[in-house]
Amino acid sequence: MRAWLTISRVLVGTDRANEPARPFWVAWTPDGKEIIVPNTATNNVSIVDLDLALAGKPGAEVARIPLNRPDGAPARPKVVAVTADGRYATVTGGDDTQSQSLTNMTGMVYVIDIRARRVVAANWRLFTDLLCQLSPRPFPRLAYVSAGLP
Repeated sequence: MRAWLTISRVLVGTDRANEPARPFWVAWTPDGKEIIVPNTATNNVSIVDLDLALAGKPGAEVARIPLNRPDGAPARPKVVAVTADGRYATVTGGDDTQSQSLTNMTGMVYVIDIRARRVVAANWRLFTDLLCQLSPRPFPRLAYVSAGLP
């Protein structure tokens, strides 16, 4: 059995320890200095400085970026990826229920400028358009694209 060692804990997405932010995924910047963390329950994205986090210093969450939808529904960010040059993060989100997502395409894609610490683009129809291109069936196939990984 493998034992896990906690080196550091960082409160992300909220300032209240009793409010669960539900960080869902992380992505590292290519230089390894920061991680990008979508917080599903608090509808924002945190940028964490790893040097500060590993040293146990306060202020490791160096940015908290709110995510908003044009329809006013919760953003519910879930998955994040960082571009190879480390300039942008793409974050996906949408409704938490499969029945809602299949009948009312609620998916969102946000593009965050990591240096500027802000959302620079958001598209709430991208998932609908992509899924319609992949399959005309009501339960479309999803494609996974490998970025040169084995």
